Amino acid sequence: MSSAQMAIVAERCTPLPPGYRAAAVAGCLGALVLLRLPISVSLRLVAFGHRRTTRRARTRQAEMVIGAVRAVSRILPVRFACLETALASTLTCLLLRHRVDWCIGARMMPYTAHSWVEVEGAPIAEPGFDAHPYLVLIRT
Repeated sequence: MSSAQMAIVAERCTPLPPGYRAAAVAGCLGALVLLRLPISVSLRLVAFGHRRTTRRARTRQAEMVIGAVRAVSRILPVRFACLETALASTLTCLLLRHRVDWCIGARMMPYTAHSWVEVEGAPIAEPGFDAHPYLVLIRT
């Protein structure tokens, strides 16, 4: 079993604290709406939320939020890739009064773009991320 498959199994087995799934639904729907607008709107909204939320999320809290967002995104009838998942996770954390960093980056050879969530400078729920680092273009 690969590490990505083990992460999915772990997500399914981890019980979520009350409110996490409801916040994840709100975060997913919010991300879908925001990503229909210019990216600057999303960045300003997340920056506004960061000014209102001073409590940094712990790694375990961020992992649970990302697990909840991924669980909710599986039942939505829309494409939910890295940008949608990272923004939804960031919004969900803000709804739960926790702060994480939303990052958007790129790498060369091969060129790819990616979005992820960080806590204390470390990517959360990103297996194999250290082997293929990204240049951070935007961090909120």
